[in-house]
Amino acid sequence: MAEPLIIVINDDVALMDLIQTVLTEAGYWAVVHTPATELHALVCQDRPALVILNVEFTAPQPGWRLLERLALDPATRAVPVLVCSAERTFLREKTPRLRALNYEVLEKPFALPELLAKVLAMIGPAPRALVASERDGGAT
Repeated sequence: MAEPLIIVINDDVALMDLIQTVLTEAGYWAVVHTPATELHALVCQDRPALVILNVEFTAPQPGWRLLERLALDPATRAVPVLVCSAERTFLREKTPRLRALNYEVLEKPFALPELLAKVLAMIGPAPRALVASERDGGAT
């Protein structure tokens, strides 16, 4: 069984690497990209199970434009997105719109178990995690 692909988009390389490590250890296949990448085309091509997007709500708002583009394109509309940001006030203002698009929100800073809980709720456990759980008799 193949691991679900999660695309992580962030401008903080150290945080991206940490998230990738945590997701990989949990049994997911995580690929990291910086916001400079042509992200919409990447999501169309790779068909991830989830996108984790760090959104900076400063001009010219590339993260927000990506979210709207993903939501408007029939090819990417169903891709779940976990939106992360340290800009709490703006994120809270946008949460109703994000939830209407079936996106989840995670305020930074966040604990890694909180991130994993969101991923689990959005796409379920990784197949490798399920196999390990079954092998261990369901104990985690």
